[in-house]
Amino acid sequence: MVYSKYIFAVVRILTLNANGLRNKLTRRTVVHEIQKLKADLCFLQETFITDDMYNDFKNALTHYRLKNYSFASYYFKQFTSTFPYGNYTEDAYYMSAHSFFKLSPDFKLTQEDTENAIVGLQSFINSYPESKRVDSCNIMIDLLRAKLEDKAIDNAYGYFHRKRYQAAAHSFNSLLIDFPDSKQREYIRYMIAR
Repeated sequence: MVYSKYIFAVVRILTLNANGLRNKLTRRTVVHEIQKLKADLCFLQETFITDDMYNDFKNALTHYRLKNYSFASYYFKQFTSTFPYGNYTEDAYYMSAHSFFKLSPDFKLTQEDTENAIVGLQSFINSYPESKRVDSCNIMIDLLRAKLEDKAIDNAYGYFHRKRYQAAAHSFNSLLIDFPDSKQREYIRYMIAR
């Protein structure tokens, strides 16, 4: 008969992101907390903000406040890639997407910025699902999708108006696929049957 012994060990691992570890009092406080938690292994990471980081964020914010949304979205996006774990990263990520939201034109114009805003807002939601801004992002996405839907209906009606009935029917059918929860479903079905 063969016996095997298994030894299981419990190792308590602690990771801390701390700000101000260069300060003696902060270091003492952190060491005291680590001892109190009785961690076997501890990883410390200093989180701080530099003047460069702060200045880059303020530069992007200035463009946003001046309603230069193209520049603002660019600089906020640059900030998030340069400082992915900075103190202002969540704010910059949101502001980049919100800048595209502000750039979104009337539905009769090209909707590239609208699509960029939807992608940016959804990416923000995926990256920060616990953020207090998730609800406002979802509302903005709904408004932008409604704008894309209006654009698609206008395009399909344009085919119908020019008596290109097969293209119009195909466009209206595509609308039902792309926007299954559309509030204009009945109108779209009527236009297909017509």
